[in-house]
Amino acid sequence: MVGAPRRPEISVAEFAKVIEIEAAGVIPFDPKLFGVAANNGQMLDEVDASAGVVETIAEMARALTGRPPATRKAKRNLLPAFFDRFVGGNGN
Repeated sequence: MVGAPRRPEISVAEFAKVIEIEAAGVIPFDPKLFGVAANNGQMLDEVDASAGVVETIAEMARALTGRPPATRKAKRNLLPAFFDRFVGGNGN
């Protein structure tokens, strides 16, 4: 949690030096975003998908899992499939 008011803070560079690794990302203090998400039982990107912290967390997750960025799929309309199968269908 970086940038929290009235809290002692170790710099990112100093922290990385002590644990001997490079920081993969920095999660800024955003009490409104985290508070709303926690109180509503939502994911951060459901509250504000454009928040910088959302992309930082996504990048860190991709780095940890080795997965490429996800693409959002278009919502599929099930109505034509329903009609094909049950109303005017060919029995398949």
